Amino acid sequence: PLHFVRTLRAMRPLLAATIVFLVAGPWYIAVGIQTDGEWLRQFFLHEHVKRATTAFENHDGGIWYYPLAIGLGFFPWSVFAIPVFLNSRRSFRDDGNSRNALLFLGCWVGVQVGLFSLASTKLPSYVTPCYPALAILTASYVVRVAGDCRAISRFWLYAAITCQILSGLLLVCALGWVSVNYVPGASWLFCIGLIPLVGACFGYWFVMRNRGHAWSISVGVTSFLFVVVLFGFGTVAVDQQQQSELILRHIAAADQHVGIAAFGSLESSWVFYGGRPIYELVDDQTVADWPHRKKYWTKKPRVSLGSWTRQFPRSLILTTDRDFMQLKQALSDAEVDVIERTNYFLKRRELMLVQVSVARTAGRERTNAEGAH
Repeated sequence: PLHFVRTLRAMRPLLAATIVFLVAGPWYIAVGIQTDGEWLRQFFLHEHVKRATTAFENHDGGIWYYPLAIGLGFFPWSVFAIPVFLNSRRSFRDDGNSRNALLFLGCWVGVQVGLFSLASTKLPSYVTPCYPALAILTASYVVRVAGDCRAISRFWLYAAITCQILSGLLLVCALGWVSVNYVPGASWLFCIGLIPLVGACFGYWFVMRNRGHAWSISVGVTSFLFVVVLFGFGTVAVDQQQQSELILRHIAAADQHVGIAAFGSLESSWVFYGGRPIYELVDDQTVADWPHRKKYWTKKPRVSLGSWTRQFPRSLILTTDRDFMQLKQALSDAEVDVIERTNYFLKRRELMLVQVSVARTAGRERTNAEGAH
């Protein structure tokens, strides 16, 4: 404990905190004044304290969560996790020159994964700051194999390469199934899985012939190609299948007096790209007549269809083919027209934009009837 305290003091935490406050403090003060302190309460208490103590939006998991997330996010390097760990432990025990560096890297990974494993809300992105440390540890193992392939445990190296082969086969099957069922315009996606598969086969051949340097080059080339093709071409091909802009441009061009709502499905990105507030509707007459925001960052309750049509006789409603009939039946006294429809991105449903028009007289008659009831 004394060593820890001395080390902490040597890192000058008060000076670091002062610098951070001078850089970020003015903005926090300004936004706190602008929102009467509500933003600060939400940001620190809700988004930090409550996220640590309770699971938000079903983002929870056990102690296995982050090892699994790192295994997927650090692929294909993650297949060497066990030999990298054994190599690091051996280097820490035998090589005094590397001990401090390995201890630092171990603390880097351990603190990140350990602290966020204790938090209730979990997301894969929370531990990405430890990836550079994992990269250095992995590079240390690759350099060792490249220097002398016979000086390391062949069993774990062969096991890692076998795992890479199986992962490549799994990716070929999984990406092929995804492309057929959800992204029919990008049928070539299964080829991404061939990169680690073929690279592992070359690596196996090099290791069998004690060509450690050639193996290290094959691992680097395989990883480079996999990342570039996956993120440079694969994600672009998938994104091109997204056709929601056909609907969102109608929302962006709509008159300001036209209400915008969603029934049965609502994505936060629609609010951003549509450039308009989108209310969530429910077919439930017990919902409050009309919600008003009392404070900043207060979630609006869902609005009943009856309340919505009284407030907005003319409106555009986003829905899906699965919920359209329910919407049409609930709005039996209104004119309902489908003005645009397209595939719902990565779902086996259609996204629809419905134009709803309610006559003023019909709205008044329904209000009188509800009042008499």
